[in-house]
Amino acid sequence: MQIFKAKSGITVVLRPVASKLVNARYYVKCGAVEELKPAQHGLVHALEHMCYGGTKTRDWQEIIRGFSVVGSEYNASTTYLHTNYMIDVPEAGFASAFEILADIMYNSIFPAERWDIEKKSVCSELQNNLDNSDDFIKDTTFQHTLGKHHHLVGGTIENILKAKIEDLTFFYDKFYKGDNLFIVVAGNLNKKQVLNIVNNYDRCSNLKLPTRQIPAYGFNSKSFSVYREGEAQVYFTGIKKLDFKQTPKNIIIGRIMTKVLSDYLFEEIREKRGLSYGIQVNLETDIPGASYIVAFTYTDAGRADDMKRVLVQAVLDFPKHLTEERIHRSKMGFLRATMESERSSGEIAKIVGQDFLDGSTEDPLAFRYRILEEVSNNTIRNFASTYISNEKIKLGILRSK
Repeated sequence: MQIFKAKSGITVVLRPVASKLVNARYYVKCGAVEELKPAQHGLVHALEHMCYGGTKTRDWQEIIRGFSVVGSEYNASTTYLHTNYMIDVPEAGFASAFEILADIMYNSIFPAERWDIEKKSVCSELQNNLDNSDDFIKDTTFQHTLGKHHHLVGGTIENILKAKIEDLTFFYDKFYKGDNLFIVVAGNLNKKQVLNIVNNYDRCSNLKLPTRQIPAYGFNSKSFSVYREGEAQVYFTGIKKLDFKQTPKNIIIGRIMTKVLSDYLFEEIREKRGLSYGIQVNLETDIPGASYIVAFTYTDAGRADDMKRVLVQAVLDFPKHLTEERIHRSKMGFLRATMESERSSGEIAKIVGQDFLDGSTEDPLAFRYRILEEVSNNTIRNFASTYISNEKIKLGILRSK
């Protein structure tokens, strides 16, 4: 992996990949944490949508056609800490697709008439999340847990409907410049080839921006229930706060531990008791200040009390069940997932970008292989004992009225 500066001053992170596709991404250190006022909640995500609304030389239709004519996929995503804009394109079309991507980054004009249309799509996306029981109880539980400074990345439908285009461009003008931006490229290219293209089209300003303001979140561990009509089952989201320092190494250890926990809970909840068809367990690392284990499952109303009791007790008992075999299986699963990533320029670009945001400049796949070799099973056990063995487990429960 190579890290270097382009002519404009922007940082470029290049990870060679033996692939016929090139995946390139602009990362912007602008996310939902920048929305400090309640009326701003959701506007950074809305801005991401509007960056495809037209530039000084292209309307939205020309942007779509420009990408598709060279076989490029394009997409974007917003998190609490950053936004990224991605192209995934056959190598022969990389220069053309990157030129359009750079045009979007630096020359978007945000037509007000386009916002009148796009805001309807954003609201549809938000309503779909509200209608989905899984998303609804997870989002509601996080809001109830983390306090008044936390809000959903997508914000509220009310905010989106009220927002004017200048409310969105406030974030573009303030954050989409200088050292808030960097580029990740993954593909079968060398530094000279990448620089030739980036130098031709990137127009980043060489500015150093002020340190961003990161809100502080509390942790309300009191469980709660919400009720909606028409829910066929009872849905559970469990959240456990992990106060470890969010270094790339600790995050990998946390993910290995979380995989063991996922397998253990699956055995306890499904295989031994048949309480649910399945359970999803993930490690959330995007919210500033801490990481969170998030478990989601469901059952019928008649067995909801049993599920609540088993889920809480199984999480608390988990450190005692970290056997050599369980940890080994988890490590092998992490190894397989890392090997799978090597085949995809898109997966590699995503990992490179996240690790670089987290402060790592080491090749991310080599780093993962090294950590798997270095981290002992006792380290995993100690990690679990330190961060799992306490009573602060938050449960959010969605029930039918």
